[in-house]
Amino acid sequence: MRNAGLGDLDTTVTSHQMEHQLDGCDPMACVLYSHSPSVQVYYALRTRLESSSDAWLQ
Repeated sequence: MRNAGLGDLDTTVTSHQMEHQLDGCDPMACVLYSHSPSVQVYYALRTRLESSSDAWLQ
């Protein structure tokens, strides 16, 4: 029988949590996140890009 320990913790990141992590991040951080494709990262990046100013996107 396996002992319940730290390895059993749910570390799933939701799209909302990922969006919160991307709030205020710089463009380079967003590029780095895009290298880890997942549904959560996709939606968080999409939300970040849609709400970004033209200057931020440059």
